[in-house]
Amino acid sequence: MFAMKTALLLLLGCQGFNPAFFMRDKPSTDSFGQKIIAVSKKPLNGYVFQNDQVWAVADTNIVYHWNLKDDSVHRIVLDKKSKTICIAKDKEQNIVIGLESGQILKLMPGQTWKQLAFLDEPVQRICFTKANRGFAITRHGIVSVDRNENYVPAQSNNNQIHFQENSMPVPSCSYIDSQDNIWLGFAFGEWGGDLHIFSTSKREFIKTDLKALNITLSPILSVFEDKNNRIYITSGLMHFSYSGYLVQVTNFVETQTYDKGSSRVDSLNEYIGPGAYNPYNNLLYYYSNKGFKIQVPVLNTLMFAEFYNPKLSWSYGQSNAVGYQMNVQSFEFIAENKMLFLSPNNGIGYYDGSEIKLYK
Repeated sequence: MFAMKTALLLLLGCQGFNPAFFMRDKPSTDSFGQKIIAVSKKPLNGYVFQNDQVWAVADTNIVYHWNLKDDSVHRIVLDKKSKTICIAKDKEQNIVIGLESGQILKLMPGQTWKQLAFLDEPVQRICFTKANRGFAITRHGIVSVDRNENYVPAQSNNNQIHFQENSMPVPSCSYIDSQDNIWLGFAFGEWGGDLHIFSTSKREFIKTDLKALNITLSPILSVFEDKNNRIYITSGLMHFSYSGYLVQVTNFVETQTYDKGSSRVDSLNEYIGPGAYNPYNNLLYYYSNKGFKIQVPVLNTLMFAEFYNPKLSWSYGQSNAVGYQMNVQSFEFIAENKMLFLSPNNGIGYYDGSEIKLYK
């Protein structure tokens, strides 16, 4: 691990940085023999994919983008006082970023920026409805970009967690579904998780009771959807034992649960992290301490087998002081056997069906 970090620091220190010029970084390899392309001096913490281009941010005043075909890295530099927190695409495929200052900016032709909103709180996440109406997620709740109105859950669904008045924690994950409902998942380590669903059409939170989640024991790590509008929620925890769940939800009602159990740590249990739906083969995937798993298509049953187990570095201690930090936060498929994933320790990974490249 020390050798990998040292090699990366030396590589970044030797690059030099001039934002006025196009930069093509020379690939290196980590201690696992995986190819590394240097991108940022700070950890990349968000990305979107657009026409063979990956666009990413890293809590700096720079927006990075590169082509997966030739790994050519470009940088768009904002004002020195700016600090990007999140990045998204609107329904017209425009790049949109959220800043610590509360600004929401859209990238325009000529690499100029148009301000869409200026909120009074750092923008943690951004999503768009089918009609391209923007909603920001902040500590003050969900904010409509067009009206600048805040919507905050009245209270936590987890009796161990208490929200302060007119505020909420930063979600561990969010998803806007095909019906324009925003799902907010929260992870509090050994104190479980929380889940809230917001209707953008009615501008109100939807009351649900998903008992299978056992919310006081289940940190929510991802929410996603298949082509039949079925929602899936993953949860995982490592605290004296491994536990992992994948719950299928239809019309806000649980219809099926995949449970890896919670007992003594052994070869059967899994610490399940994020999941994803692959639209190119209509199968479900999740990531766990045993790597990426793929759904085995068996009628009326959720079953999974090993898909790919990359060698990625982990960190001791989550923010809630339990277990290891899950080393993949999210992933998506850009072709049947090609995927991108975000990792706090390893940057943005690209698996092309045979090998992984890490953009850091």
